[in-house]
Amino acid sequence: MALLARYLSPPITSRPVQDKTGPSGSFDFEIDIAPYILDADGNPIVDHRGAIDSEGANMQALRDQLGLALKADRALFPVRVVGHIEKTPTGN
Repeated sequence: MALLARYLSPPITSRPVQDKTGPSGSFDFEIDIAPYILDADGNPIVDHRGAIDSEGANMQALRDQLGLALKADRALFPVRVVGHIEKTPTGN
């Protein structure tokens, strides 16, 4: 489940995902997001940017096919910050 959480983190979702399911070990499953990409008329479902809403499709597929849900929560996670760079960039 931890590997699935890492997979679902950006760029698949807009926020980092942390595994809080509890079970450990290996799991073998597949999800199909194709039914969640098109609306009833066959038009692509788009997000606020006008791009196909793959994040929404993934979240719906997880809920419907695996019974998993992502819930917003606060958590600590490592962040790397570059404070200073000394080398001047050069062209390729």
